[in-house]
Amino acid sequence: MVDPLLSLLKIVVYIIFATIGVFGNLAIVIITFKYKSLQSRCCVLIGIMAFFNLFYCIYFIQLRVMMIMEIYNITNNLCFFLSIYGIFSLNMQSMIGLFIGLDRLYSVSFPVKYSTIPVYQYGIVFSCCCILSLVVSLAKLFYLSEDIVLTVCYPTTSMYGVPLSIWLGMNFSIAVVVIFVYGGAHIKCRKLKNANSHVKLVESVNRILKSMIVVISLYVCTWFLALLVIFCTYVLKMDNPFVIALESVTGSLILCNSSMNIFIYFWRTPEYRKAILQFYGEITFKSKEASRIQVSFIPKNQLVLI
Repeated sequence: MVDPLLSLLKIVVYIIFATIGVFGNLAIVIITFKYKSLQSRCCVLIGIMAFFNLFYCIYFIQLRVMMIMEIYNITNNLCFFLSIYGIFSLNMQSMIGLFIGLDRLYSVSFPVKYSTIPVYQYGIVFSCCCILSLVVSLAKLFYLSEDIVLTVCYPTTSMYGVPLSIWLGMNFSIAVVVIFVYGGAHIKCRKLKNANSHVKLVESVNRILKSMIVVISLYVCTWFLALLVIFCTYVLKMDNPFVIALESVTGSLILCNSSMNIFIYFWRTPEYRKAILQFYGEITFKSKEASRIQVSFIPKNQLVLI
């Protein structure tokens, strides 16, 4: 029997971590549109992915609040309608992750051609990502079943049956492709590094290499591992208590994938580090300025706090 206090503490820790993810992803979205140095094609894609990661973190908090309020044993249809935006956000962050990987691979493979790609082509690909994500997210509408009662509401339990197979098949395939795409980009970067003797170019490529290693390591250890666990439990048809425990673990892994990007960008990328420090510095400065109330006349018997 699990101690209720320990379970509550665990949920609170998850909520705190997800809240950090909300503010972190929100910061990435804001600085992407605020600073011109972060408005390259790749950075805009990162900003878009942060936008969807932001909504997944909100969805994660929603599910944990439901647990605190002891909202259990609901139908999978109700769980699905409460989870639509979270499922769509997961699908989009998966596809945008592949989009970013392909963008990086093309940029290091064909640097000259890359700079001539029209912006509207990015818009077309992004629109296709949105449509496919929406179709997969709403597939459950064709398989509604009021008879199934869920012990706990999770994204996977809300898509019980064929919709889960569709969702899992798409996202697992994308995850495998992403690993190969980033692997290919990593190999291209190494070849570019070995083929050039220019110091600045070598240093730039070396930074990209190290960043890619961190990004793909996080991806494999969180999102890919979570999908692998879900895939195994689904294929092997494991018992409910064990599946529920694994759902909790996979939820934590997915949350890490959605929340930790700001720390990686801050650590590995000087442009993001400078923008993040400047952004939070401006917030701190404005809050201090707002707390200083300059008063030229104080009415009688009125208390003023400075």
